[in-house]
Amino acid sequence: MRTFNLLVALFAVVQALRYARRALVFVAPAVRVTGEPGEPPRSAPRLRLGAELERLGFVPLGLLHERAPLGAVAREVDAYADASRGTFADVWQERGEADAPRLVFYTPFPDGAYVLTANHPRRAVASARAQAGAVVGAAPEAQLAAHEIAVERFAARHGTPAVALDLGARLAAARAWYAGEGRRELRRGAALPFGIAAFALVLLASAVNLLLHGAR
Repeated sequence: MRTFNLLVALFAVVQALRYARRALVFVAPAVRVTGEPGEPPRSAPRLRLGAELERLGFVPLGLLHERAPLGAVAREVDAYADASRGTFADVWQERGEADAPRLVFYTPFPDGAYVLTANHPRRAVASARAQAGAVVGAAPEAQLAAHEIAVERFAARHGTPAVALDLGARLAAARAWYAGEGRRELRRGAALPFGIAAFALVLLASAVNLLLHGAR
């Protein structure tokens, strides 16, 4: 029985450590956002996608870095903006250069409402002040067209969106996002790892308790 409890304790420790970083995001969903103005994309796929965005009228702003405690979130983003559309575009690769670039169009409105359209699976949001969704695998032009349909609908209620062609403006928008809906998304995404880590700690405490009582 002692050997079994030792194995349970070891398993619990491994699981707690495995999910600790993501669990921390649930407890403290904070992301530090910094930028490098004028820095170009740092991979060929991102560079190619950036060229497509420039063809559509977007201007490169530089690099945006998003970091959560213990590296639970570590993202390097190529930031773009189109002042005529009032829209930002973000490009990044989730798992390094082997991963296909992800593209998000983000349009913030003066009253805090927003429209977000991704080219990869993500949780949908639909309310009077927010719309977020995905057109998975769509070409940038088609993705932008879908985004603009939603933006036009929102503009009738929330006013004309406006963005500055400046990385500082994108940083401010990212920080505002992580103070609101982004914070809630982080917690939702980290809920399962938190539950697993919490269960592992309970299991560890139980196994240690049995080991200590069995040693008497």
